[in-house]
Amino acid sequence: MPFLTSFERSAIIIDLATARIIMYLMQKIIEDEEARKRLFYIITIPITIVLFVFSSIHYLFTLSVADLHDIFANDYEQVEPLIDEYGYYYGYAGTSDFIIGDYSGFDAIDNKLFADLMNEATKYIGYEYTFGGSDPLTGFDCSSFVCWSYTKSGVYNLPRTTAQGIFNQCDPIAKEGAKAGDLIFFHSTYDSVGIVSHVGIYLGNGKMLHCGSPIGYANTETAYWQNHLYAYGRLPIVPSESEAPPESNYSY
Repeated sequence: MPFLTSFERSAIIIDLATARIIMYLMQKIIEDEEARKRLFYIITIPITIVLFVFSSIHYLFTLSVADLHDIFANDYEQVEPLIDEYGYYYGYAGTSDFIIGDYSGFDAIDNKLFADLMNEATKYIGYEYTFGGSDPLTGFDCSSFVCWSYTKSGVYNLPRTTAQGIFNQCDPIAKEGAKAGDLIFFHSTYDSVGIVSHVGIYLGNGKMLHCGSPIGYANTETAYWQNHLYAYGRLPIVPSESEAPPESNYSY
């Protein structure tokens, strides 16, 4: 795992401190250097093994949802039950063995474009929320994460704007018609200028990928998100199979 838990750090500190104490006592008690080394290894190696085993057992029984990201990489079929159970799911960003998921099983607005979108957006899973941030260097907030993901993936050119600004470019759709790759909007999540205060990438089946704290998946069917749900929206994306954009009856 990329980071040690506080328990693992404590175990290492205890192990090192124990070794130093044993070494000090043996230097005071045993004059023969070879005998001192033998006794040192006889005592410290078992202690180290015990601490390692105990730490490993503790780790296995205290895996967080974030830790599971490194185990499951980004296999959404394995991740989805975790979202249902915990209400959210996130993982460490920037891991060298990050695996791009297979998104062909989603009911998407366009399978290829949705895969392109997710391949870009999932790079930033685990990044912390930064109000006013606009890129991977400055960090993301909810709207900049969506703008960056759609633009950099080539799915839709969406210059930096607010959640309200994104909503204003969308064609509002009913929940029943929302598909993976659409957007989901929320109100009153904080004291924003416009009605819409939060936005996420809708994945279908009541799930979204959004810039919470940190960026990760969330279950939009929980009480919190349902109380703040405002609307679903679809950007005028040109399907990959066609050069003609979908018709829109939304007045800007």
